[in-house]
Amino acid sequence: MRSRTAPALTLDPSLPRSKRCTVRMKRGWSKLCEARKPQADCQRRLIDAPPDTLGASDTPTAPDTLDAPGSPNTQDVARAPDTQDALCAPDMQDTPSTPDTLDTPGVPGTLDMLDVTIPQTSLAPGSNGMKFSLCSTGLKSLTLEEVLAACERLGLHGVELWIGHLEEYAQRGGTPADLCRLLARHRLAVPAISGYTYFSRSDSESGRDVTRISQAARWAAAVGCPRIRTFAGHLASREASGEQWSRAATGLGKALNACHEQGVKLAVEIHNGTFADTADSLAALLGQVGQTRQPGELELIYDGFNLFVDRLEPLPVLKRFYGSITHVHFKDYRWNHEDWALSRPVPVLQGDADHRSILKELRARGYDGFISFEYFGEDVLELTRQSYAEVRDYLSRTTT
Repeated sequence: MRSRTAPALTLDPSLPRSKRCTVRMKRGWSKLCEARKPQADCQRRLIDAPPDTLGASDTPTAPDTLDAPGSPNTQDVARAPDTQDALCAPDMQDTPSTPDTLDTPGVPGTLDMLDVTIPQTSLAPGSNGMKFSLCSTGLKSLTLEEVLAACERLGLHGVELWIGHLEEYAQRGGTPADLCRLLARHRLAVPAISGYTYFSRSDSESGRDVTRISQAARWAAAVGCPRIRTFAGHLASREASGEQWSRAATGLGKALNACHEQGVKLAVEIHNGTFADTADSLAALLGQVGQTRQPGELELIYDGFNLFVDRLEPLPVLKRFYGSITHVHFKDYRWNHEDWALSRPVPVLQGDADHRSILKELRARGYDGFISFEYFGEDVLELTRQSYAEVRDYLSRTTT
């Protein structure tokens, strides 16, 4: 599968960097946004590939129970853009299309013929070894069932679910109990549910973000997912006003309450173009939210690449905030700092953000949580397959 290279872009240097980022994404990679059917066909070829070509080996057990409460109201669930998250905080919205039928499509038949040994895995603290998952935000053209099938074929332990997949699934009549059965069939856990919430644009939008978090938290509680992913702020921390900081902190506090009611956690992703984009802004955010919360209530999702694109060193942030980090994202690129649209996604140990050092540090600290591979574009599954193989090989050949 060939990667598509975007043309060079010339942008007005007077624009704020976050705006330049958005323009690059909209213009430079617009062809990827438009290629939804080719992307789906490309991903399905990997779903239907013979098992030995994917190298699937380590697949996990499922949630302990198949019983779940009824489906939550999903009319206001967060929706996300097609292409972003890998590069910059989004300002676009993407509405998943509603299928013509309410019948839940079956999993590709070839998966029923697999005969593989399924090792035990768990989300419980203290379980040995890192676990691996895929962010379904990069597979918006596939159905939830197809995403789960792909994750099983890749030998992953879990799937980090985009809330849009849950919304579309519910629109077809799927319930949390149905999803639990699907997860059990594919032997997958859900380490996080990913929404697109920011809390900083306005009081009314912050209120809607809290509602979206509450809805996602109900799904999380039903399927045994421990956390909801959120963003903190819709623009770079250095560009935010005091009022926006205050609004985001207040909204995050309310979202924490909504998650607490369902027995799940709220985790802010470390991401360029948000209030969580530098070590100093992370400290300020945790401190501001922590003024009215118990220490450690707000979790962090670590993504070293999101720091690297802003020319920041990822490793010091990992070391400084490790106590708050409960989940990790991996992706990497051959990166063009001068024109982001010319950058090329590559397997995670072949890129420029030095994930070997990140892996070494995580293992040295005994990290035994999930790492989610987070790619976008037409090669999501192939990049995930190669990345997972590289990481397993690296961990098997090296020691702390």
